[in-house]
Amino acid sequence: MAQTPLQQLERLIGALSELVSQEHALLTEQTWEEAAALEDNIQAVIGGITPLALDLGAEGLLPADFRARIAEVTETHQAAQRKLATLMGQARTELRSLKSTEQKLGKMRPTYAALSEAQSRPSFLAQC
Repeated sequence: MAQTPLQQLERLIGALSELVSQEHALLTEQTWEEAAALEDNIQAVIGGITPLALDLGAEGLLPADFRARIAEVTETHQAAQRKLATLMGQARTELRSLKSTEQKLGKMRPTYAALSEAQSRPSFLAQC
């Protein structure tokens, strides 16, 4: 039996809510690849919701709580995106710190290498 557009919309909103909850959990666990794959699914579900909502809205058939449910899912998704942005900022800061340390070590290495070579060569006086 085929679903009505309203039933399809309800099913898609439920799926979107579940996917967004999973995304939030994956970001909390720092499971990046799975979270990225889930984002594609979220976008596909949104792509299904949009035309249905527009059609049902034009006919005046949208459920009364539609906007509130979408707002709730949107807020959860935005919270996940903010969390991801924060984590990415922290990763960038750590990478800059590592790069700075690497550059400092690169400057020090030749100095210490020269000292090490001088110590490993026997002196002229010791050879006599």
